[in-house]
Amino acid sequence: MSAKEKHRFEEMAEKDKGRYDREMANFDMSGAGGKGGKRKRPKDPNAPKRALLVLVYSLVHFVVGICV
Repeated sequence: MSAKEKHRFEEMAEKDKGRYDREMANFDMSGAGGKGGKRKRPKDPNAPKRALLVLVYSLVHFVVGICV
């Protein structure tokens, strides 16, 4: 790459660095993720339980049929 082409990209990088520095000076960390984010909801003891697998469900009925 020639020096002329390189100079163009160096100017663009300087402009972008200035823009970045201005934005970072005005940036407020209080609303940006981190530990101040969403809180985990407490577990509901009355929430429905997970459904039994079909295999376990049919096995329970089969064993109950044998035992009775």
